[in-house]
Amino acid sequence: MQKLYILLLFILFSVSLNAQLTNCDGTRYIDPIFDDIKITSGVNYGIGTDATGTDFDLLMDVYEPAGDDNNGARPIVIMAHGGSFLFGTRGNPYMIESCTELAKRGYVAASIDYSLWPLLFGIPDSIDLLGTVVDAVDDMKSAVRFFRQDAEMENQFNVESNIILVGGLSAGAIIACQVGIMDDQDEKPQFLQELIDANGGINGNGSHQGFSSNVNGIINFSGGVYKTDWIEASDAPIFSMHGTNDETVPYNHGLAAGIMSINGSGSVEAAAQAVGLNSALVSIEGGGHTDIYTEPAFADAQQELVEVMFPFLEDIVCNYVTSIESLDNISLSVLPNPSSDIISIELPVDITDSFDFMVYDQMGRIIQTRQNITARKITLSKDAIGSGMFYVTLRFEENYNTVTRKILFK
Repeated sequence: MQKLYILLLFILFSVSLNAQLTNCDGTRYIDPIFDDIKITSGVNYGIGTDATGTDFDLLMDVYEPAGDDNNGARPIVIMAHGGSFLFGTRGNPYMIESCTELAKRGYVAASIDYSLWPLLFGIPDSIDLLGTVVDAVDDMKSAVRFFRQDAEMENQFNVESNIILVGGLSAGAIIACQVGIMDDQDEKPQFLQELIDANGGINGNGSHQGFSSNVNGIINFSGGVYKTDWIEASDAPIFSMHGTNDETVPYNHGLAAGIMSINGSGSVEAAAQAVGLNSALVSIEGGGHTDIYTEPAFADAQQELVEVMFPFLEDIVCNYVTSIESLDNISLSVLPNPSSDIISIELPVDITDSFDFMVYDQMGRIIQTRQNITARKITLSKDAIGSGMFYVTLRFEENYNTVTRKILFK
């Protein structure tokens, strides 16, 4: 199962820190507190590959509270639209509404495009559709990693990268559920394992490798999970809403869009409760697939969604605790910088942990990586890397600490 990105370890200098957000006051993240929203459209978060083998830009729209209220970095929710993995865009009206409501409550929210089955190939069979799901899951993981990498560099959206939630509607919710639940230890049918292996394994071959794609929570609007026996108590908490008469993604178990086997929110909630996973389900008696979110006849259900979901998410965000000690102020020696030849990176002698080492260019592409380093000094050469600005990241895997520095080869 996807292990929740919550770390309860004693680490360097044996300092245990509480990372609860300072403005968890019982209103923020539950009630709208911002009137104005800033939207940044068409942000490139990676490269996808469609069923024809053609690469394409993965784009998203990012919603932020307008203005600075001195709250510091914000938790982020990454949302994906519906459309049966055949159509749909990040500009879906329900995604716009969902991301806007999240941003009004103090979140950063992102609506992503992702890989779809090309209709020029005709209607997909179950294997084709599952292959598209695997690609789309890889895309959402790329979005998660994008925000983690950006937080270590520019942090252009002011994101708290230790608190990332994923969600979606219909197909988008199916993507989010697999991102937050499925991992390498899960027993999978051979054909599904082969699809995953062909796509680079459980972490995929998407963008921003070297950063974690773990998430802290799932928003499941009329989606589901492929196998309920993947669900464990240590998975990301999951909020679900589902109509009991849904004929597109069954409330319990059946075929999604008449093609792909799926366990809907009813089965997901039952499995979550059986293993002790933190979860909540709003069941709408007689509701269909999407009418419960938009139609006036289900106004009471829409109000229940607001009253249950936002406190559930606030609990995830405000009770996030960690014993991570920031290494941002570590006295890392990076000399000379800039350089026209060699740059040496040296750690203090009192830091003895092994670490992984990555060099990224300004587009987030990995230029060089080394693993399980125990030496206290590393050298980089312009001949090996090239000219320009780069980012060097040291990741101490045992304690999940990172430190990033800019370097420049002239």
